[in-house]
Amino acid sequence: MFEFIETPFFAKAVERYLDDDEYAELQAHLNKNPQAGVVVPGSGGVRKLRWAAEGRGKRGGLRIIYFVRLARGHIWMLTLYGKNVTENIPAPTLRAMRKAIENEEDD
Repeated sequence: MFEFIETPFFAKAVERYLDDDEYAELQAHLNKNPQAGVVVPGSGGVRKLRWAAEGRGKRGGLRIIYFVRLARGHIWMLTLYGKNVTENIPAPTLRAMRKAIENEEDD
């Protein structure tokens, strides 16, 4: 079982897009398949998962951005957004998020 760690931005965004049951379903999916999302090229291991939001299907659904620390048992929930909001987050931004996670976990 993984520990889910939410960034403040994710915590705010998840309330807008998912109800408690839908978020629990997402967490259950990631617990079983922590590497389900594709690695974003140039991000240093940050993953993007396509997630079907209620009534929208995968193509019109959500994008979940997260980072897995298998050895520590952590899944960092970085952000999520509707596909209609933006297609991609720049890789340098994702790399910076990953480095911040590593620095925090090293403390």
